[in-house]
Amino acid sequence: MKRSILFISLMTLLAGVTLLVAQQNDLMEKKTLHAEKIFRALALGDLAQVSTEADALEKVTVDAGFANRSESYQEYGKEFLKVVRALKKEASNGNSAGSYYQFSRMSGLCFTCHEHVRDNKD
Repeated sequence: MKRSILFISLMTLLAGVTLLVAQQNDLMEKKTLHAEKIFRALALGDLAQVSTEADALEKVTVDAGFANRSESYQEYGKEFLKVVRALKKEASNGNSAGSYYQFSRMSGLCFTCHEHVRDNKD
């Protein structure tokens, strides 16, 4: 009986972890897709599309939330949103150089946060 309860508990825990990982992977897929579209639009000089994709990326990020994450992850999330919003503003204003700069900052934040999460298991 104890083995059955332990087995069921472990399977429930495993299912929960699997779901969490799948949700995180889905979030990263969505964010990466928008980032790729931004990169393509920047390369083509389509700042209207950059603004549209930055807006979509902002919404995906806000919808995902950061409340249940570590303090450092929350800080990365806040900074990421700040930069995505700056990218959207630069693109909306027709500023190619500003858009390139903000996209570079955004990409750098992605790598820095992912490195932090991998190293610290946040």
